[in-house]
Amino acid sequence: MKKIKLFQLLTCFVIAEIGSAQNTTSSPYSSFGLGDLEEQLLTPQMAMGHTKYGWADPSFLNIANPASHSTIVTPIFDLSLAVNAISLTNETSSADFSNTYFRNVVLGLPLKGSWGMSLGLIPYSKVGYDTKSTQNDSELGNVDYIYQGSGGLNQFFWGNGINIHSDSLQQLSIGINTGFIFGSINRNRFVFPDANSGTFNVTSQNDNFMKGFSFNAGLMYNIKINEKLKIGIGTTYELSTKLNAIQTNLEHTFAGNQIADTISFDSLTGKISVPEKINIGLSTVIDGKWTLMLDYSTQDWSKFNSLNNSNEGLVKQSQLAFGLQFLHDAKDLKLVRRTRYRIGSRFNNTNLNIGEQLKEFGITFGLGIPLKFRGGISSSLNVSGEFGQRGVSSSTIVKEQFSRWMVGFSFTPDFHDRWFAKRKIN
Repeated sequence: MKKIKLFQLLTCFVIAEIGSAQNTTSSPYSSFGLGDLEEQLLTPQMAMGHTKYGWADPSFLNIANPASHSTIVTPIFDLSLAVNAISLTNETSSADFSNTYFRNVVLGLPLKGSWGMSLGLIPYSKVGYDTKSTQNDSELGNVDYIYQGSGGLNQFFWGNGINIHSDSLQQLSIGINTGFIFGSINRNRFVFPDANSGTFNVTSQNDNFMKGFSFNAGLMYNIKINEKLKIGIGTTYELSTKLNAIQTNLEHTFAGNQIADTISFDSLTGKISVPEKINIGLSTVIDGKWTLMLDYSTQDWSKFNSLNNSNEGLVKQSQLAFGLQFLHDAKDLKLVRRTRYRIGSRFNNTNLNIGEQLKEFGITFGLGIPLKFRGGISSSLNVSGEFGQRGVSSSTIVKEQFSRWMVGFSFTPDFHDRWFAKRKIN
């Protein structure tokens, strides 16, 4: 009972942290669309190049492909902390930023037969930027423009997966994730004319509140070729999502901290359209030790529509990812031999086009360290890191060099725990 109460407290705490306004990014590119998009992954998948669509392991949750929930054999509680560090450079300047935040809380449960379920709270997108530019005006002199943005979207999801065919050699599973996306994005622009121009400063505030449901269907097929070789193929299809949105726009002049006059105020209501996404993944397990994975995903963001019917700067996105995991023996008494070692890489044609389509690549690595030996599935500490780059340094494009870190705890009950079990009176 003490452990269950502890998990309840941790869950409430993490949900409060994720649901609060956190500064989770410092990227100027998060000013486009819905911001920087977060992938549906947990700490183990991040370490393997973000590969996830064809992978099912009873020791860990895979929320990206709901068909993998059919392999859940014991309750798993997963929570993660994320740290992002970013260095921004162009031809004339540079700046460094870092952000730390709770990233996810997820619970997976085995149900009747081969039916498994998961639910949790994860980030969907993040916005955070503060940029400045100066332009010369013939009447106002040098005018400073400051652009600031904050906020983002979160997603509460409920996933279910079940085997529809299983024998000694092969297994076919299907699943579906239902999500509720919610949050707000705030964008501000400040205009500061030359102090000698005799004109007021101007600010424009744009606040967006969004919510809506999402649906993601998954399919996974695993086949045992021989005693040393297993192959898995997985695919998911994310339906186009319609988000109900309310947008308020306020523009006013000011001097110092005092508002001088309201120039305009209006509000819009409608729907924001997020395009569909197709993902496919392949996994190969060799001799029970080596797991190799390959993923491909694509999403056409030129189909994105905001309340202003604008998708400026957004284009079709695609990503190719590779992952590798090595586990010597999950039942070995030596910690180093039952620790999982992971590496990976990914190459992303991002959804942003600023004169040219931005490219992004990352190299990932990590460990899965068991916290208690129980002859198989156990609680674990997962640590993942990534080094990468987005864009190149030029007069019009900012180069981002980033490092990302995730620390995740995956809790499973040991022999003495009785999660969700009914009390019996002898």
